[in-house]
Order: sequence, then C-alpha cells, then structure tokens
Amino acid sequence: MTTLAQRQAGFIALIHDEDRPLPTDFTARHAAGMEVYRNNYRTALIDVMLDTYPRTAKWVGEESFRQAAAHHLIVKPPSSWTLDDAGEGFDATLTELFAMDLEVSELAWVEWSMHRCFSATDAVPMTSEQFAGLASGFGEDEWLELRVRFMPQLATRLLSHDLPKIWKATDAETSEQFDYHLDRPIACHVYRDGESPVFITGEMGEAEAVRLMSEGATFADICEMIAEEKGPESAAAEAGSMLARLIGHGMIQGIETH
Repeated sequence: MTTLAQRQAGFIALIHDEDRPLPTDFTARHAAGMEVYRNNYRTALIDVMLDTYPRTAKWVGEESFRQAAAHHLIVKPPSSWTLDDAGEGFDATLTELFAMDLEVSELAWVEWSMHRCFSATDAVPMTSEQFAGLASGFGEDEWLELRVRFMPQLATRLLSHDLPKIWKATDAETSEQFDYHLDRPIACHVYRDGESPVFITGEMGEAEAVRLMSEGATFADICEMIAEEKGPESAAAEAGSMLARLIGHGMIQGIETH
C-alpha cells in the first residue's frame, strides 16, 4: 500500500471511529477540524438515508430516525463508492433498536427494496396473454419442468405486520399508530412496475415459493411444496393460480421448459 493510500485509509478510519487515536502530528486545530468534518460527513449521510427511508422516518419521528441512522453509520459504516448504498442493512439495525416494534424494520425493508428496484436493469414482464399462448401447447413434461425468470431486483420476504395499512397511514398528515400486527404472516413482494417500484402482499406460502423459484425450482417442485402443506388433491391447481397471479402482477419476465 502506498503512503497516499495509507493516509487515505487512515483518514476514513478516523471519520468512522471517533474513538480512534489521532495521528501524533495532529494539533488541536487538526483535531477540531476532524470533528467538524466527521459531523458533516455523518449529517450528509443521514440526510441521504432520510431520502431513502422517508416513511420509516415519519413512522418513528425524525429525531428517533436520525439517532438510529447515526448508530447504523457508526456500527456499519458505508464502504461503497455510491451514496445509493448508504442505507444498506438498516432494516437489520432497526430490528435491534426497535425490537418491540418490528413493523419499523419491516417498513424499512420495503423502502430499501423499492430503492434498489428503482435502479434495476430494465426488463419487460411477460403478459398473461403471452403466457397463455405458450402454455396452450404444453404437455405434462413442459409443465413439470417449467421454470420462471423474475423481474430484476425482485425481493420477497414474510411480514408480521399489515404493511399496506402502515404505508397508507404514512400518507396521512399524522400517522396514527394502531396495532398492525397480523395473526398470520403474509408474503411481501417488491419489484418494479414500469418505472415505479411497487410492492404487493399475498399468502404466506408465496414467499417460500418465490424464493424456491428464484433459485431454479420447477413447477413440479412448487406443486410438491404445496402438496406437503395442504395435500396433493389441489396442489397443481393452487400452484397454477399462484403462477397466474405473479404473471398478472408483472413479476415474471420469462419462462423456460427445459
């Protein structure tokens, strides 16, 4: 490592860690300047995170959000070249900080996933009509071996709170916080619809099905998963309905049958 690279690495380490000893050649003026620089650096990053997580900030209040963001930036300082990545992993930090209010981290996960979708590679989703035209000629083998290609940056997880209602509540002038906890988790899918990031929710089993399909599972694998949970009688029909729903929402860009 060159001397310049060493000084640069040391400087960024000083910014990230306020307890790190200052270089021996620093004067009081240097120390005061470092404190100002460190504060400006974190303030700028917190402002970036406010832009990325506006609904989360409104939900918990800006002061609480700034404190949580500052904590996140200290324990997990950004290392990417782009400010777009400044809030990465914030939902995990919020899970720790708001352990009694897990809707906070779930809301942040949705916002982060939508943030990532916004800059996803452009892709055209398959339409229901296109799929119907292809599927009309499928035999049993084609159905069993069918695999899907999801839209870029699609993200899926289970949620334990009613995020659609929370999302709507953050549109109001004042966010009334009721008990949004669900009796049963729901699946949440985040993707880009045209130019706009969106999210939809579905039955709990959809999250696992989408995860498996994104890893290469076939239609037959999904039928087997449903059969293990609900019995074999309606597995194929339920898997087909789920596939049609995902295509109808524009989440799938293509299929393969071999």
